[in-house]
Amino acid sequence: MIRENGSRRWVSFSHYEACYQAWIAYRNMKRDEPTEPVEVQFIEEVNDVQSLWDMAKAQQPTERRDVPAITMANAPFAIAFLSDLHIGSTATDYRSIQEDAETVRDTDGMYAVFHGDGIDNWIIGKLQAQQRNQAMPFDSELALFKAWMSTLESKLITVVAGNHDNWTKKMAGVDWLKSITPPTAIYNNNEALFELYWSGNKTTICVRHKWRGTSILNPTHGIERASRDIDADIYVGGHTHIGTLFRSFTVRNKDRLAVLTGTYKIHDDYGSELGLPRSQHRGCGAVVFDVDGSSTWIRNLQEAARYLKFKQAEHRQTEE
Repeated sequence: MIRENGSRRWVSFSHYEACYQAWIAYRNMKRDEPTEPVEVQFIEEVNDVQSLWDMAKAQQPTERRDVPAITMANAPFAIAFLSDLHIGSTATDYRSIQEDAETVRDTDGMYAVFHGDGIDNWIIGKLQAQQRNQAMPFDSELALFKAWMSTLESKLITVVAGNHDNWTKKMAGVDWLKSITPPTAIYNNNEALFELYWSGNKTTICVRHKWRGTSILNPTHGIERASRDIDADIYVGGHTHIGTLFRSFTVRNKDRLAVLTGTYKIHDDYGSELGLPRSQHRGCGAVVFDVDGSSTWIRNLQEAARYLKFKQAEHRQTEE
C-alpha cells in the first residue's frame, strides 16, 4: 500500500523484487517535484479495517422486498405450469413437449410458468458419465430447449431454474437459462413469488423447482410445510418425477393449493438405478381462473385449453 499526501493507493505484488522496481520507477517519476513524505508498507502489516468495510459495503447487493404484480385481462385465463422436460434424454416424450408448448402459444388467454430442468445437462461430478452416454449431442440438447423457450416466448410470465439448469452456473458461473429467458418474464434461479390481479381478484403464487422436506405419505409435504413461512395462495414445484398432483389444503384459516408437476420422461434409467418410482402424467398442469375468483385445476393442457375456451365463451355471453 502507498500512502501519499493523506490519500491511499493500493498496489499489490507477488514478489518483493517487483515491488522494489515499481517503487524505484515511482520515485524517478516524482524526482522533479518537491519531496513529499511517502510511506510504503506490506499490505499484511496494515490493519486498515475501514477500507475493508468500505469495500464490503460497496459490493453489498440491495435486497428487494417488493412482490412483482401482473395484471391480467378481466376475463377467464389459464396458467400452465411446466417442468422437468429433460431434453437430451432418449426417454423424453418430445412429441408432448412440443405439443404442450404450441397449445400454450396458440390458446388465447393461456400463459406459462416454467420451473426447471429443461435439459439433462449432465456436466457435474460423476454425472458426467451420463452425458457421455447421451444419444443427443450436447449442443443439440441446448438448441432444442432454446427453440422450446422461443415457442412460449410471449406467453412466459415466470421462469425458475431447476437443479439441472443451475449446474451450469455452479460449474462455469454462467446463468444460461437467464440468458434465454424473455425480458418480460420474471426470472429467479431459486424461487419466484408474484401476484396476479384480474376482475377485482388477487392470487399470490410461489414457484420453486424443489421444496425442502419430504414424506413417503404426502408428496406435497415440502410445499405445505413452506406455507407456514411463505404466504401465498398457490405453491408450485416439480423435481420429484412422481406425477402431476393438485392438493388443496388449509393453513391459518386460508385455503391454498399445492401443484406438483411430473416429468416428460417416459422412463428413466437413472431413476431406476436410484430405485425411484415410475412417473405418471406429463411434467405439466394448468389452473384456469374465472372472473368470479374461482379456479379449476387440470392435468392435461389440451383439456385445460378446451375448458378455458368454454369459460371465455360463457363470459362473453354474460357481457352481452
